[in-house]
Amino acid sequence: MMAEQQRDAPERELEQQILQMKKQHQLQHQILLQHFQQQQQHLAEQHEHQLRQHLKDFWERQKQLHELRQREQLEALRKKEKHEESAVASTEVKHKLQAFLKQRASGCSNKTPRIENSCW
Repeated sequence: MMAEQQRDAPERELEQQILQMKKQHQLQHQILLQHFQQQQQHLAEQHEHQLRQHLKDFWERQKQLHELRQREQLEALRKKEKHEESAVASTEVKHKLQAFLKQRASGCSNKTPRIENSCW
């Protein structure tokens, strides 16, 4: 019986070592899994932050482009208005022009023109 116990002792010790190694392996596996999950969470947060920043930049750029288009349209309208305004004479200017033309016409008809279109 004593010999049997002596033979069983190394086997039990070996089983204890195997059991201890399994526990250690399981603990290391849990630690690695925890680190992996933390890194995965950190990367997901970074990715979300980058996405939000890209969207913010995109919408800011869209807003700037929209404002630029509005300014360009407004400037085009102003230029068009100025062009139209410069082509339209005021009533006072029209009266002065008519008076001038009448004066020139009456002045030219009294005299004999030497050169054609001398009233111009």
